[in-house]
Amino acid sequence: MDRLTELFASKPTSYTGLGLAYVGDTRGNAVVSAEQVLEVIPRASAGDGGAGRAPLSVSSSGTVKPGLVAGFMPTIDGTQLDATPAPSLSLPSSGTRYVVLEIDVDWTTVESVYIAVPVVTAVRITLNATAPTPANLLTSNGQFKVWLATAVDGVVTAQYLTGYVSVQVIDSGDGTARGQLYLIT
Repeated sequence: MDRLTELFASKPTSYTGLGLAYVGDTRGNAVVSAEQVLEVIPRASAGDGGAGRAPLSVSSSGTVKPGLVAGFMPTIDGTQLDATPAPSLSLPSSGTRYVVLEIDVDWTTVESVYIAVPVVTAVRITLNATAPTPANLLTSNGQFKVWLATAVDGVVTAQYLTGYVSVQVIDSGDGTARGQLYLIT
């Protein structure tokens, strides 16, 4: 085992550092990257015994099965998905609506050029009249939108993201102090 691997072997599964990212692989080995990765937010482990084991999904009626996203239980109208009674989306009986995962991330800006130390602060599920685009995954304000599902005439007809969801936020690398969100499912 080399010295760098030894140094990080006792660390948690995520390490935040400017220009250095530590991630433990599935065999317990240390993997260190010197790229511009600033934060890797681990998903809930399969053995956690809690709500994180349930993969996030949206039923045809608009009920959202609870599951952690970047370590957070998403909310609908301020109520966590695992609450009793559980919140649900009110799908309109006519028209098309988009089920959207909104992820808020705070970070520090370095010399108005790069972002550093991104931290997820909130995860919400909303119903929108317009679909998110890939542009919603690159932002300077820390508000990301991910398209989860489409509902037509009161029924969820397509689902684009299901399962365990972790996120990775990195600097855009173009000197504009924007964050790029990557989904890890």
